[in-house]
Amino acid sequence: PFDEDFTKRFSKMVLVKYFLADLFPKYSKMVWSDVDVIFCNEFSADFLNIKENDENYFYGVLEVEKHHMMEGFLFCNLDYQRKKNFTLRMHDLLKGNEAKGELDFTKWCWPNMKALGIEYCVFPYYYTIKDFSNAYLNENYKKTILEARENPTIIHYDAWWGAVKPWDYPFGLKADLWLNALAKTPFMSDYTKKMHTNESFYTTKMAEQHYFSSVKSSKDIVFKTPYLFFKSYLFVVFKERKIHSRIFALMGGLVKKFFNKLIYFGFLMPKALVKRAVSKILRVLGLHGIVKKILIQLKLLKKG
Repeated sequence: PFDEDFTKRFSKMVLVKYFLADLFPKYSKMVWSDVDVIFCNEFSADFLNIKENDENYFYGVLEVEKHHMMEGFLFCNLDYQRKKNFTLRMHDLLKGNEAKGELDFTKWCWPNMKALGIEYCVFPYYYTIKDFSNAYLNENYKKTILEARENPTIIHYDAWWGAVKPWDYPFGLKADLWLNALAKTPFMSDYTKKMHTNESFYTTKMAEQHYFSSVKSSKDIVFKTPYLFFKSYLFVVFKERKIHSRIFALMGGLVKKFFNKLIYFGFLMPKALVKRAVSKILRVLGLHGIVKKILIQLKLLKKG
C-alpha cells in the first residue's frame, strides 16, 4: 500500500510485521524473527502462554528507552490487533509520513507492548562486557543479563551492535553456535565449498575484523591497528623471506656440490687416469726418461 519513495526509506520486511493480522487472518498469534539469529533454547511455553483476552500488540525485548522495543524478535498478538483495527491505524500513521526511524513504529504501539526477558535478544557484544552497571542496556535487564548470557534463548548477530554474520566471518564471537547448528544440516558442505571458491571475500572479511573489528574502541583502532599491521607485515616479510633464503642457500649448496662432482668425475678424474696409464706404458717401454726430458724442454712439464 506504500509508494516507492516510502519503501526506499523503510524496506517491506520492516513494514510487513505491522500488517500480519490482515495477511494471515486464520492465525491468532505469530512469532516474528529476523534471520540473523541462532535459537539456543526452546520458547514455546512463553508463546503459548499468551491468553485470548491479552491486550498487548507485541511482546519483545525493551530498548534502552522504555517506549521502544527491539524488532528482531516479537510475539505478535494478531487477535488483539484485529480487535483494535491495528493495521488500519498503522497504515494511516505511516501514510502520514511521521516515521523518522524504524524504532518509531513500536513507539506508536505503547503502552500495549509487554517485555520479554533479555535472554530473547543476547548480542555477541555482551560477552565482551565485564560490568553492566554502565552498559547501554535497559535498567530492567541489568540484574538478569549475566544469567541470560549464560543461558540465552536467542543470539542475535546484529551488525548495529558490532556483530559479524557468522556465514561471512566464521571466527567472530559466538559464530561457533551457528557453525555447530549448520554442521547438523545438509548445507555444511555447500558452505565449505563456498569458502573455498570465494577465498578473496573471506580473506577481506578476516582482514577487516583483524585490524578494524567493530567491537574495538576507536582508541584501539587508532593505536593498536598500526602495530598489528606492522607486526603482521614484518612477520611475513622477514620471517617468511628468511626461511625462503635459507632454502635457497641450501639448494644453492647442493647444486654447487653436484657440479663439483660432475666436473671431477667428468673431466679431472679421466684426465688423471689417462696420465697414469701413459706414464706406466712409457716406463715399461723404457722411454719414460726420454719423453720426460723432451716435455721439460718443450715447457709442457715442470722439473718437479
